[in-house]
Amino acid sequence: LVTLAGCQSSSSSPYKENESDWIVDEELNLQDVNMAARAVSQQMFDAGVLTRVQGRPAVIKVTRVKNDTTQDFNVEMVTNDIEAILLQSGKVEVVSEMGEDMDDAMDRQARDGAAPISPRAKTDFSYHGLITEMRNRAGRTRQSAYVFQVRLVNSDTGNVIWAGEKEIVKQIRRPQVGF
Repeated sequence: LVTLAGCQSSSSSPYKENESDWIVDEELNLQDVNMAARAVSQQMFDAGVLTRVQGRPAVIKVTRVKNDTTQDFNVEMVTNDIEAILLQSGKVEVVSEMGEDMDDAMDRQARDGAAPISPRAKTDFSYHGLITEMRNRAGRTRQSAYVFQVRLVNSDTGNVIWAGEKEIVKQIRRPQVGF
């Protein structure tokens, strides 16, 4: 009789629910970015800037997050996570950046005389994200600081109506004796 119960520890899962279970190194990972996106989005909700749209949820276009770090990671996944965070708040509707292709399709159909595609919602705001990085070294200690910056821009005026950021600092100290 062979039993497999207990052969897999919960710490072997690549997806961690608790921050204390996260793998810590000097590189930015998806958990770090997701935590920063949640924190910055909560700052935006707490600031109350979305209450300027009366009687309906604000419509936000989330642009692709710009990665200005030395690391290569999937910005599409980060952008999708931000859209999910905003939608789950129940305070906004999100227009996908994919909607740019919809404009071309609507123009083409109008030109060809076909039945029009229903227009997408007019956006109230656009959400722009940027991830930057700074690295420092002092002796055996290496530190990487990543800053997740967000701007919320009024679609009519182009004015930045809110900005926020979340810093993620990772510090690694190498052992004095290496093998």
